[in-house]
Amino acid sequence: MVIEQLPDVMERFKRGEDFEIEFYGQGIERVVEFTFIGGDVEVGCLPAIESTPNSFSEIVHASEVSEILNGIARDFAESLLRVSPNLVSIEPFSCWLNGEF
Repeated sequence: MVIEQLPDVMERFKRGEDFEIEFYGQGIERVVEFTFIGGDVEVGCLPAIESTPNSFSEIVHASEVSEILNGIARDFAESLLRVSPNLVSIEPFSCWLNGEF
């Protein structure tokens, strides 16, 4: 569920726009929100449904968020290369494999 959201998330990050990643798997049901504050990003983990308790947030430098997002993309593309090499030629996987985020 993260990989399908990643192209839009990475594009919004590049533009400096706030974004979120939704985790709706049973038992997880969380939304991770990313809000730009200057050169930093507030990362908040919120319940996707009101009956789920515990939300929290922390502030990290935007470069750390970039490294994490790029790492997820790169690692997925490298895994895809091993499992199904013919799919790596499809965008955005080919870009991710070449380090183009």
